[in-house]
Amino acid sequence: MLVRIDNLTFADAGSTFGNGQVYATTDPSSSPLDFRTSFYNVDYIGSAIPTGGRDIVGIANQRDNAYLTARNAADIMNHTPVIPLGSTGILIAGLLMAAVLVVRRGRLF
Repeated sequence: MLVRIDNLTFADAGSTFGNGQVYATTDPSSSPLDFRTSFYNVDYIGSAIPTGGRDIVGIANQRDNAYLTARNAADIMNHTPVIPLGSTGILIAGLLMAAVLVVRRGRLF
């Protein structure tokens, strides 16, 4: 099953990914999840394990434990926090949409 888990931090950040290894990660609530390099010689093998939060798309799998496995380096992304709009952002977005509709119809008001 393909899943996305946001803002995971690797305990071994700064070391190097190897084939067939398990790396401890945690999310912001300190919940543990093991990341396993199940696919041999994918493009992130031999590269540095990233520091800071990462959003990871991967395959949820199980052997003797539950694991997350990235298919390639593109599955390990910088974490991008979700910024809620709030009432001010929604109001501004609504006004911008209305302005676009007015201009598209060729009217000023």
